[in-house]
Amino acid sequence: MATPIPVLLAPASLTKHLKVFLDTTGWRDKTRLIARSTQILATDPSLLHNITSDQHGYDLTSYMAMALLPQEGSALTNNTEDRQWISLWEILQDPSSSWRSIQWPLSLSDPSTQKSVLLTWIDPSAFATPKHLLTQTPLERLQENITNFLTPFLTSWQDPSSSSLLDDQDPSLLIELLPQWIASLPQKWEHYSDFTLLPPSAFVTAPWPTLLKRLQMQDQAEGYRNQIMARWEQLIQDSLQSSHIARKAIIPVQDVLRRPKIRPLTGDWKAHNKYKTWTEEDHRLLEHQDVGATKEKEGEDTNVAAATDGDDPNDTTPTQETFSQAYWAETCQNHVWYRWAPMFTMFSAGNITEKERIAKSRPIFDAHGKTVVDLYAGVGYFSLVYLVHAGAKVVHACEWNPWSVQGLLQGADKNGISWKAYQGKAILSTDKSSRERQPFEHSLLTPPHHQQQQQQQQQPLVRGKKRKGYGEL
Repeated sequence: MATPIPVLLAPASLTKHLKVFLDTTGWRDKTRLIARSTQILATDPSLLHNITSDQHGYDLTSYMAMALLPQEGSALTNNTEDRQWISLWEILQDPSSSWRSIQWPLSLSDPSTQKSVLLTWIDPSAFATPKHLLTQTPLERLQENITNFLTPFLTSWQDPSSSSLLDDQDPSLLIELLPQWIASLPQKWEHYSDFTLLPPSAFVTAPWPTLLKRLQMQDQAEGYRNQIMARWEQLIQDSLQSSHIARKAIIPVQDVLRRPKIRPLTGDWKAHNKYKTWTEEDHRLLEHQDVGATKEKEGEDTNVAAATDGDDPNDTTPTQETFSQAYWAETCQNHVWYRWAPMFTMFSAGNITEKERIAKSRPIFDAHGKTVVDLYAGVGYFSLVYLVHAGAKVVHACEWNPWSVQGLLQGADKNGISWKAYQGKAILSTDKSSRERQPFEHSLLTPPHHQQQQQQQQQPLVRGKKRKGYGEL
């Protein structure tokens, strides 16, 4: 029989707090699944009886079990030989217990709470060890891969006898400090299919800029034959399982179009590869007003018409060629696909709760067969949900960022929704005949009007194949 392992039994309401605390202290055995205590204790019915008959009357049917690392089980002292468990409160009353020196979180500091948390010993076979528990999380993989990558470089930089091509030795790049740097890596990020967006602080806090700059210098000094930075980028991509990785930047308050200024780090960003860098020395970010394209050539067909009020020499409305030169990300939420160009439009992942509310809106407000107007539609956060899930007949999605409109139309295509694109004067005109030619009930934006004769004969462009009885965008 295998040697029993220490196990904490706690009410389900405390599971999250205990897990965070035990992971912080490094006490929890992450190779064993957190499970209901009744499943675990079923391997030893006598133990279950002894605990449930405790004078405090705790009901273990609502408890969860968390396995600890073996060395942490020493808290089960000899004064418990007459029973098979001990409460956390009793452990902390023992002057010789090492657990007394730990700063317990406020949620676990109340004596009554500590009395409800029990420590016992159980055969490890009682815990299932599914394969996914043995697989590293993306964060663990990122931390391990970066550690393995940097260790030989830091070692050689500190070795006086090494034949480094860099003469200067930076005293801040000590291998002894590597664990602290690893701890400063981002703990969370946004991940969409093949696109990952890191927080603004990722790899910009000391000493990461100095470290990455030194790697770049060594790569250059070696003539790029060892592909140091290429291997670094591949490492980050493999760790995060994403081809395109970028770092967030704060969206300027004065930008009414809410265009992000992200920093591309890895992947092919096509026309915007020139903005890729890890060091941020010049703090150069994408200036959206300088990336526009020329106007449409007369008669040239596009998905979205150029929004012009005349012959404006400063017009930078993007063309289809401009759209094709940008990287487009996509993701699926609640069975709805979205597409957007991260360099020019943002994607609000936090809207998923509201999207779910709309998808299940019938008990609150019935949009089935109705006409919906979505102001500031973006890439279709809600417009597409109204059509795919809420059963709207027509959605008028109003948006003034041409990149967002293009993302909305691509998302409609991806979801199999037919659409018609209109813009500007034909809708806003007070001319009755104009309104009759381009009825508002069948439009998102106005179609391109290159000549008056075309304007009278041309039908709105339709993309995508209508499926599943969806309404019209």
